[in-house]
Amino acid sequence: MKQNKIVLLLPLTVMACLFAFGFYMIQQAEKVTNAELDKYVQLNIDLPETDVLEVSWDWGDLPEDGLTGVGIVELTLMNGDNQPVPIAHQAAQLDLYQAANVIYSTVESETADSGVFLSFPNKIEDNTLYGPSGRLTVELDDNVGEWTTVLARYYHVWDSDVDMLVLTSEKTVADQLASLDIEQYWLIQRSTVLP
Repeated sequence: MKQNKIVLLLPLTVMACLFAFGFYMIQQAEKVTNAELDKYVQLNIDLPETDVLEVSWDWGDLPEDGLTGVGIVELTLMNGDNQPVPIAHQAAQLDLYQAANVIYSTVESETADSGVFLSFPNKIEDNTLYGPSGRLTVELDDNVGEWTTVLARYYHVWDSDVDMLVLTSEKTVADQLASLDIEQYWLIQRSTVLP
């Protein structure tokens, strides 16, 4: 009978130790806030064709203070003198993904001197995460001027008063955020040179 106790106690002890170790490791995991999230976001520019530009992003983590606010992706073409070139585009489409599925799509873009930009929600709705993963695809018009560099800017706004921003083409995104007194945002910027 004593031999049966060892057979029962040993697996129970191992399970309890594994549970305690797992709980300890989860508690020690680094927690990310919206303000620190920019260190975990991957932003990529891809040029699959000479007249198609793609900007994709993927968050490496989710903020512990909640998935909230608005994301904005801005695409600017620059000439050899590092000046913006007006973007003439046939189409611009922004898709948000969860796993490999498109969960949100919009073609409502604004064009300004600084480029083309689209905004999208950052939220959780019915176990669907809007914002952490997406892609902006822009098909350029034949009338676009000479450009050498693509500049992508990704803004994440988590101000509690912001549900969805209504951006206009009259000002740059940064100027619009400043005029709305929005302080809780960060910006990631990447560029790539035309091959």
